[in-house]
Amino acid sequence: MWLVCVLHLCNLTAFKASMMVVSLYAAELGTGAVMLGALFSAFALAPILLGVHAGRLTDSIGMRGPLLAGSTGVSASLVLPAVLPGMAALFASAILLGAAYVFCHVAIQNLVGALSTPQTRARNFANFSLIASVPYFIGPLLTGCLIERGGHALAFAGLAALPMVSVVVLAMAGRVVPKVRCTQAGSQACVRDLLGNRALLHMAVTSGLVLTSVDLFQFYAPLHAREAGLSPFETGAALSAYAVA
Repeated sequence: MWLVCVLHLCNLTAFKASMMVVSLYAAELGTGAVMLGALFSAFALAPILLGVHAGRLTDSIGMRGPLLAGSTGVSASLVLPAVLPGMAALFASAILLGAAYVFCHVAIQNLVGALSTPQTRARNFANFSLIASVPYFIGPLLTGCLIERGGHALAFAGLAALPMVSVVVLAMAGRVVPKVRCTQAGSQACVRDLLGNRALLHMAVTSGLVLTSVDLFQFYAPLHAREAGLSPFETGAALSAYAVA
């Protein structure tokens, strides 16, 4: 499970911390409220369209390929606004970031299941959820520090380096990722079939409401903190308090 921890920490930290630097940079550019809302929505556009396809791909070719491609994509999408300032680059970055991360997210959860036995599955997923709280703590602090040290471009570049750690780990230790593939029947399930499962539908709705609330907070709280006169590091410290609980 050490491999899962490293991959998850690097990719999730970069993804979640990006919301803070994107919102602050957009505000620095004088972006209006409607455009800020559109920018936030851009993060979710690709996952909505590609979520099921990411699952099918992981089922058919295994987890190592999607994890490598997703980690590389997360890094590349964060480099984009670092080298091309402006709102166009921010929108492109948000869309590409969502597209890349959905492959990481689906593959890493499949990896937890593949590395588990019926006896250890509940414990492993519980530990996986606990690990997910760490990026919410270190991400905002790191982002705030980078912004104060060298501006938004440095923050984007610094966050882009984290997924490349995942790429290196997968290149060096990727053979330990099991080549588990789903049955043909499972891989052909469509969205209608999935939504027809009432238990799964209830879980998806609940998860969606919770994640939407959390992501809205992560994106808009920095804007409120900026208007209140907080520095980027103070803003990051306030956001990190969320993860303490």
